[in-house]
Amino acid sequence: MVNEAIREFAAHGFDSQARLEQWLARIETSMSATLMPAHELQKRLAQHLTQIFERTVRRPSALMKRHPGVPMFKLQQLAPRLRAELNRRILASVSLITLDQKASRQRALQRLAGWATSIPAGGSKAVDKAQEGELIRRSISGLPHRERVVIIDQGHKLVAAIHDIIAVDGGAIAYIWRHIKQGPPAYDSRPEHVERDGRIFLLRGSWAMKRGFVKLDGHQYYDEVTAVAEEPFCSCWVEPVYGLSELPASMLTLAGKAELARVRKLTA
Repeated sequence: MVNEAIREFAAHGFDSQARLEQWLARIETSMSATLMPAHELQKRLAQHLTQIFERTVRRPSALMKRHPGVPMFKLQQLAPRLRAELNRRILASVSLITLDQKASRQRALQRLAGWATSIPAGGSKAVDKAQEGELIRRSISGLPHRERVVIIDQGHKLVAAIHDIIAVDGGAIAYIWRHIKQGPPAYDSRPEHVERDGRIFLLRGSWAMKRGFVKLDGHQYYDEVTAVAEEPFCSCWVEPVYGLSELPASMLTLAGKAELARVRKLTA
């Protein structure tokens, strides 16, 4: 259908707004038919995120390895909050992907309309119909692929949210950023995320901060940067820090160093 529209406008040019609107309506109908219906989208999203949730939460040994400072009973107490986060993510993800579908269709139609209205009435033999047709067709055929990519991205966000809830409620005092270059083929690692790899970010309001045990010492608070998985297709993760001994000595205040010495003496 796109090729047919390209040929018609190349032959006749933009000589009628009615002709353009007719073609845009036909192509929009065709695009909508290739996209996942809302009820099916919600079903698949729920299945995908629930599977990720079960893999992440139902493996106590893996959670304990990721969060060594959190006792098992605390993980059990957090189960309702984690389930609520799953349900919240499912609803939010459906809305997001629905909006993204609409915006992607609009961009494709705008591209076609922009090209068609640039052709003078009477048509033009100078138009590269094959090239332009391929560009517009790609923008349309890529819509279902983008659906899948966004669904995968929502999975990354769910996992990040789960670990953040466990870490913050479990008493983490800082995060160490870990960069992983993953994502769809067109995804390029963000330079600022690469630069954060291995950097320590203090958690504002932690028990260690409230007791005056830690200081920034040139570092940043985690809430001063975009969180892992917050930006589209980011699959970085953070390693939670639960104890003062896991921080560089320069990030401990005098009170923090005294507390660390006291704890070490008790456990010696």
